[in-house]
Amino acid sequence: MRRFMFVAFLLLLPAGPSWAQGRESVSAGVEALRAGQNQEAVDQFGLAIGSLDHSDTALPDAYLGRSCAYEKLGENTLSSDDFDKFLNIVRQDFTDPIEALTIAIQVRSVMCG
Repeated sequence: MRRFMFVAFLLLLPAGPSWAQGRESVSAGVEALRAGQNQEAVDQFGLAIGSLDHSDTALPDAYLGRSCAYEKLGENTLSSDDFDKFLNIVRQDFTDPIEALTIAIQVRSVMCG
C-alpha cells in the first residue's frame, strides 16, 4: 500500500541509468500533470513505463499518472486501460480485493483531482 500512496515523494537511490531515467520521467510526468501539460505528462509517464522494471515501486505511479493525463485529454479508454494496469499491480499488496479497489480509487481521486 505504501508504494503508491505518495507519488510526489519518490526516492532516487543509486542504480543503473535506465532505472534513474524511469524515476526521473515519473517525476517529470507528475510536474507536467500539475502544470496542466497533459500530453507532456503522457509522454513522460510513457517513458517511465518503458524504462522501469516490472518490480519497480514507481511503475504503478507511472500507470496511474498516465491514466490521469489520458482522462484530462478525453482519452477515456486509454485512461481506463492504464488504471486497470495500476490496479493489477497494487492489488498484489492486499488480501482483500475490495480494499485494494477502494484504496486505488481514493488514490486516483487525489492524483487526478
